[in-house]
Amino acid sequence: WNSIIQRFRTEFDEHPELMGLIMKDDGSMVRGGNQFETTNPRVIELAIEYLRERFRNEGWDNSANVCIAMGPSDGGALSLSPETVNASVPRVNFESGKEDGTDIIVLFLNAILERTSKEFPNLRLGFMAYSWHTDYPMRYKPHPRIVISIRDINFSRYHSMLDLTSKSRAYYKDIVLQWGKLAKEQGNQISHAIYSWNLAEKVMPY
Repeated sequence: WNSIIQRFRTEFDEHPELMGLIMKDDGSMVRGGNQFETTNPRVIELAIEYLRERFRNEGWDNSANVCIAMGPSDGGALSLSPETVNASVPRVNFESGKEDGTDIIVLFLNAILERTSKEFPNLRLGFMAYSWHTDYPMRYKPHPRIVISIRDINFSRYHSMLDLTSKSRAYYKDIVLQWGKLAKEQGNQISHAIYSWNLAEKVMPY
């Protein structure tokens, strides 16, 4: 999303309603942060224009079988606007205690793929499932051309997914199994990798 924001920086600056609604430390609500407002129709249009430019710049035919990353900016969190909250689900992220945004990302990617199905019939859009969007969607079924890269950065890495003594690892195992079931059902490309060491952590290596 950061690439889209930077590409259309002037429009985002002139129309702050295109950015997510975030809470400042003093409790006030402002438009800004790292994420845009996925439920705004104009944001979807800008994302599609970004994809068109990628195809033109790379010299790809519209029927090219490619996957383009379309996940949120690193850091930050889900917009707290009424539009986003109403479109999401009442679920709290396991690790952070904040609102989970997996469904909002799936809804956003679904909208793009559905609107470009004739223009880019083989386009796939990918995102990394981690941070505040690390779960399996409850409300929206992912489009078959959504590609998922699952990472366990939020969960215990002292335990294997077969270790029932770890509540977080058992929860993570269920997430992986649900994505795997979807892959078998409709062909979504799914990958999984383990964070044996996370650069964001100031602790001894695992």
